[in-house]
Amino acid sequence: MKTQFLYHPENDKYIASQIIEAVDLQQSHSLQGMKIGDINALGEGVFEAIKNCEVLILLVGTTFGKIAPIIWMNALQHRNAIVGIDIHTISDEWGETRKKGGTFDTEGNMDGQKTANLFEIHELPEGQDGILYIKDNIKTWCNEAIEHVDSNYGNT
Repeated sequence: MKTQFLYHPENDKYIASQIIEAVDLQQSHSLQGMKIGDINALGEGVFEAIKNCEVLILLVGTTFGKIAPIIWMNALQHRNAIVGIDIHTISDEWGETRKKGGTFDTEGNMDGQKTANLFEIHELPEGQDGILYIKDNIKTWCNEAIEHVDSNYGNT
């Protein structure tokens, strides 16, 4: 499956690079490790990368709130699966973790169909190595997300 990781370019770059290096997933050929910062960073390349992947993996740190809804709605328009991962508990390059960012409303509907959870944001268990936990679970999460989109919205 082709995946695309999205994350904040300054705040989450170090953690994202550790995750991307640890997991064994084929990234979208268009923009590997694409970073999203703010509304002004959105361009055609971002939406082209989303369109060309099967699973969009949102690494949700503390500052992703403004951009995330635009990104996930675009992905769902293309019937792409989405996996959200809350990464605030993973230590950064200085060994620090961050406070949890805001919560996201991930419930809605597509094309007037039934209301459902659009995607899940996975929390990492406390006291475990977050990178290892992601590595051990990400393929399952991706497959579950694909099944969720297929069963709730169909693939076009």
